[in-house]
Amino acid sequence: MAQPAEIPGAQDRTATRVWELDLARAGKVYSPKRRPMNHLRQRIAQFVGRDGTVERFAVRQTLPFRGYDAFCPPSQAQYGAVSAYYHECCETRFQAHTMLCARDYARGIAADFSFTEPRRDFIGLCTAAFILADPVLRSLAVAWNAGHPGRSPSLAGGAHKRGYTRVTKFAFGLVNDMRAAGSEIFG
Repeated sequence: MAQPAEIPGAQDRTATRVWELDLARAGKVYSPKRRPMNHLRQRIAQFVGRDGTVERFAVRQTLPFRGYDAFCPPSQAQYGAVSAYYHECCETRFQAHTMLCARDYARGIAADFSFTEPRRDFIGLCTAAFILADPVLRSLAVAWNAGHPGRSPSLAGGAHKRGYTRVTKFAFGLVNDMRAAGSEIFG
């Protein structure tokens, strides 16, 4: 599906969602620790707190501009996939396609980590939010998805390599920030 170029001056929408993980169901539960933190490496996710074995996180999600084709609603499958992953609705096929490309790219990045699947889900969700917040990365994820469906982002070369490096750096920064904030999601 051909995608129009990013529209200058288009307004994205942001929303902050609470994401929680029961550590008892996701693997080992560690005793809470405080680690030194110089500064945050990212501004997408923040550790909110812990209640027993359940940890809560605030994730700032960017919903891309829906495009000018308001009369082209997403397919039922696209709408369901976006709603299930982001807990948000989408308005057009363009918006849904962009969000799903970011999801697929982020899942590929998260798969490179050796954590349990629930923990990789958090990395994937935050990484997708990071991709959607940056129009350049958003375009790279859409282009990667069109040219390399089903492949790992780490295998993409050329122009995609720079985007892959930025996104991977974000994911490692996310893990370190959550550890520094006192979260035990990553041990």
